[in-house]
Amino acid sequence: MGIAPKGLRAYFKRDTLQFAVLWKLSLVLKHNFLAQLGEYLPYRFETIQEKALKKELAEKNDYIQKLEIQLETLREIIQK
Repeated sequence: MGIAPKGLRAYFKRDTLQFAVLWKLSLVLKHNFLAQLGEYLPYRFETIQEKALKKELAEKNDYIQKLEIQLETLREIIQK
């Protein structure tokens, strides 16, 4: 990051951080500080990945429901 440890400590003591500094810290420390800050917002934000996962989950739940119906039908046929 090109910042001396003393300067880095000074960043953490400030009440505010510039976006570029926060971005660089996230990359260097391998921690998503931006997402962490987003968790404190009064409303929920979904990432693109979360939206895709929710869609995939809904599709799989629909598929499971169809399979359960087919399974029940097969059980009824076998019992006859």
